[in-house]
Amino acid sequence: MNIYYDSELSKKLEGMFRAKFQEAEEERMEVHLSDLCKCPIKCFNRLTGHKSEFDSKSIGMMLIGMVGQEMFQSLFPEEQREYEPDAELPEGMRIPAHIDIFMDMEFPSEIKWSRRKIFRGSDVSPSWILQLSGYLARTHKLIGYMIILNVISATIHCFKMIMTEEDIVRRNAELIEGKAQIVLAVSRGDASTLEPWPKDCKYCDYRPTRKKKKAGEWFCPHYIVPKRKKT
Repeated sequence: MNIYYDSELSKKLEGMFRAKFQEAEEERMEVHLSDLCKCPIKCFNRLTGHKSEFDSKSIGMMLIGMVGQEMFQSLFPEEQREYEPDAELPEGMRIPAHIDIFMDMEFPSEIKWSRRKIFRGSDVSPSWILQLSGYLARTHKLIGYMIILNVISATIHCFKMIMTEEDIVRRNAELIEGKAQIVLAVSRGDASTLEPWPKDCKYCDYRPTRKKKKAGEWFCPHYIVPKRKKT
């Protein structure tokens, strides 16, 4: 019996997943709620026809997350999974979104996965907070949950988010304004009115990689070189 590493099949499967994820990205031709919780220029790039590039690590993390998400969702009734809060609204008023679990049809709950240790509310990513608060705003609920799976320690950590009525009104206004800004920028073909998130640049799928530069391929012109930490 012989067993050996098959690099060709490994690359083939990785390429198939890369194509699948890119195809899913290209099909998203609207501003989604999740787009309003990260650098708006990412959404601008996607809607103006530029492809993101998934590297090996991002593909692996996405696969781990997808499997974990399905397992969490399987614990709840089907009607509570992938809930669309704006489905009944007129098309022009919708901000497309899918809530991972609308627990008991009362508590919007988002599933995330991370390699970082997240034990306190202050450790939770700001973009994740924006996303969950957006779900609360669109469902007009005051309490929601963040379910985080640590893929290194294989542990589950849950966080409870509580908002006020004033928070809900303010967050809805932010979402509507954020969507309007991106739509306007896309219609003009000009992202200069959108504020980049420099902290996202280092790991952005649109960043200028060595491969892109060598091939003369397009990369985000708004990329901001991350500052090196002083030793």
